[in-house]
Amino acid sequence: MGFQGSLILFLIMISGPSGSGKTSVAEQIIEALSRSGIRTSFIKDIPHDDAEFDSRGKDTYRAVTRGAVMSIGRSPSRSFINIGGFVDLKELLKFSENNSGVCIVEGFIQEASAIKFDAHIDLQTRQSGGESSAVYARVEVGSQIHEFRIINGSADLANFIVSFIEAIRDSGKSP
Repeated sequence: MGFQGSLILFLIMISGPSGSGKTSVAEQIIEALSRSGIRTSFIKDIPHDDAEFDSRGKDTYRAVTRGAVMSIGRSPSRSFINIGGFVDLKELLKFSENNSGVCIVEGFIQEASAIKFDAHIDLQTRQSGGESSAVYARVEVGSQIHEFRIINGSADLANFIVSFIEAIRDSGKSP
């Protein structure tokens, strides 16, 4: 598992306000990585208890239809994958590490501060003249910062992430 059979897990954090497109960006990246043969998992923090897990149309379901090998959801009182009760992010990452080479984490702001992520994608909505607004992605990878404007999906951002991860995989170095 991981890159070419190793247990290296490349972590990607996606953050931003509700409705900014975090899940859409995650789905685009999952799909692009899957097309490149990179096994990817998805972990979603759901801040409310009325969430449905793995139902058609829901985020955890769509991640798998886009190519994720594992989709994990967690609400305040239960976790998806038939795990009863609350599971902290570090434990969820252990599940992912055994089944994928890349893990995309959405949410978990408090717990994520204790984790070293290889990339952080922060989505922001900005006014772009008049009353229209645009979504931008600020991507931190190592000491580099890249910005993408999200227009009709996030193909440029997804392609950037795939290229970056493929370069690491091809070099044989851990991220």
